[in-house]
Amino acid sequence: VVRSTAVFTAVNLGLGGMISAMCSWLRLSGLEPSGQGLEPLTLIVFGLIAGLISLLYSRFGRAKEREVAVTVKLPDGGKRLRLLSDSGDLLCEPISGKPVVVVKPSALGIDELTPENVPEPLRMSLRAIPCESVAGKRLIYGFAAVLVTDRREIEAVVAPVGSDFGGYDGIIPETLL
Repeated sequence: VVRSTAVFTAVNLGLGGMISAMCSWLRLSGLEPSGQGLEPLTLIVFGLIAGLISLLYSRFGRAKEREVAVTVKLPDGGKRLRLLSDSGDLLCEPISGKPVVVVKPSALGIDELTPENVPEPLRMSLRAIPCESVAGKRLIYGFAAVLVTDRREIEAVVAPVGSDFGGYDGIIPETLL
């Protein structure tokens, strides 16, 4: 809640600041009707311009892929993974509500999980995760795990899924970082 409130406040201050700057420019240039204030249509246009600037900044300011190095703690040791952070990854395990990190099974040294082929050390932490993607709806399986980044330890669900992640070992939700 605190992080969302801070982001909401910052965005609104930024948009309001851009609109205020455009209004000041209009007054200084002498184009504002004297004594009447601004028309609502002018404020709407300024709002649209400020929104477009904000959208373009967020689109191109974060265009660079963000790679995250993570170690997944497993009963038989840890596996080091190169993950791509994704702000659109909102997949959560429905019972605990923990975010899901989707990884290549080969990066963990296991097969894609099904109830029949779960390795014994992971059997007690098996989680069923309904998901929907461009490939369609399906049920994937994961396990509760602790991820270690350079900053902290994170509790999440790791789901080994056979997929291509553009050269990365998987995808981590940006909300975990």
